Amino acid sequence: MKIFPNLSDRAVNRFEFLHENERCYAFFRRHGMCLLFGVCRHWLPYFLGYLLLLPLLFWVVNFFGEENALSFIAFAFNMVAIIFLVHWFFLAILEYMLGFMMITNRRIVELHKSVFLREEMSEMPFEQITNIHHEKSGFLQNILHYGTLRIDTNIENPIRMHFVPRSEEKFAKISEIHGEYVHRTREELQRSLSE
Repeated sequence: MKIFPNLSDRAVNRFEFLHENERCYAFFRRHGMCLLFGVCRHWLPYFLGYLLLLPLLFWVVNFFGEENALSFIAFAFNMVAIIFLVHWFFLAILEYMLGFMMITNRRIVELHKSVFLREEMSEMPFEQITNIHHEKSGFLQNILHYGTLRIDTNIENPIRMHFVPRSEEKFAKISEIHGEYVHRTREELQRSLSE
């Protein structure tokens, strides 16, 4: 896993949500299987439905002739369906490329973006994390090296980060940073109590 040095001023300006003196340890996208499962779950059923309707559209054109208004409507529907399906597919790819996860020395950040519709950022400061779990089950997850991180907090329900590439490395890094944070916090508390 790459460990990044302190981000430059230019990089900090690129990510407005980074705090002062915050270092980025890992910056990554979800595993590519996330894109494949998303396309199969959302896009593929509509595409298969379109393929099933395609013979009906050809039958309408052949039965009524090319000069009929119903044939024109069938042709227009076909063009609109093709444009819609192709754009939906590429929007799914763009949404995958725009989302990312980041591990810093203060928190874990997860950003989900859609091209036009939404931008959702969730963060989990290390002070709220109580426990971290790494889950990897099934043939695909073990062969393709991705998994799920479950982060237990003292405030909210557990947060699940699915399709994390090389999740065991991310789990080890988050555990290490969280341990350092807890140790540093204890030392600061003991210093303040002794004064």
